[in-house]
Amino acid sequence: WGAGMVATRAFGPLTAVLGIRHREAFDQGLNDETRTEIGARYSITPHDTVGLSYYTTDAHVNSQAVGISYRRAI
Repeated sequence: WGAGMVATRAFGPLTAVLGIRHREAFDQGLNDETRTEIGARYSITPHDTVGLSYYTTDAHVNSQAVGISYRRAI
């Protein structure tokens, strides 16, 4: 099973993003995972967005990462 939540708040063309997700295995703890994200997205046009996020994952292998994104709405 799992649960997650993402909260966003727009400040003009800039959007702040804060999220958390937790997944848990039914029978073993090996697949348990909690992931957090904090980041920002910037609207270049009404259809194009770029973003920067920082992720942490607490699982059987812990990790930290920075992500860069580009989104095109159709």
